[in-house]
Amino acid sequence: MMPARHSRRALPAVRLRPRLLVVALAPLVVLAPLAAQAAGGATTWSRGWNPPLALLSSYSSRAASTAGFTAIPHSIVASGGQKLTVAVQVKTRWVDTKARVDSPNILQEGMYGSPAQVKLQIAHGATAASHRAQCRVAGVGGSVLATGPAIDVANGAWHTVMCTKSRYGNGRTKVVVAVDGVAGPATYSPSAIGRVAPPGTLDLGGRSAVASTDSLDGWIRSVRVTIS
Repeated sequence: MMPARHSRRALPAVRLRPRLLVVALAPLVVLAPLAAQAAGGATTWSRGWNPPLALLSSYSSRAASTAGFTAIPHSIVASGGQKLTVAVQVKTRWVDTKARVDSPNILQEGMYGSPAQVKLQIAHGATAASHRAQCRVAGVGGSVLATGPAIDVANGAWHTVMCTKSRYGNGRTKVVVAVDGVAGPATYSPSAIGRVAPPGTLDLGGRSAVASTDSLDGWIRSVRVTIS
């Protein structure tokens, strides 16, 4: 008897697509902070979130409530002669109502009573026209509170708010707030602010996880700090 012959048919090729690898790694790339030394001695630190970072507040005057507060271990340190720029992409969950009573905090390092502070907030007022972006910069020798252009940043839409502090001369410091590329009026401190080195972490959405009238209740998509 002849031995049985076993036919060998080639199996079809299987193309493996590394979809799972891409999905798993993408959030890590998006969320990772970036620190780089740019040309000309400028240092830039930035961080982005996709989806946007939710800083939602359930504030109630009648009961204990929480806020979407996030603290980032990053320090802002700039000498009096250095230019400091802080930019953030922000969106409120509400339209104008929350800014009628208090000034919602977007970003801050250091408290008002601290020896130094950098803070972005939404100005409060009875009308939508009052809800403009503001920036307070405080350091050795003084402080300044600047207001951005006549753009309502509490209208529930995405806005890019940028605060720039620069040395002006004659013993003064200049701070300008821009919204969506439109610059507001320059504001000058009575005396040179000098070194800016706020204590603590870079806080987003309010002063703490305990909700208050100035908790943001919204979203942040990116933060960038540049010192040159």
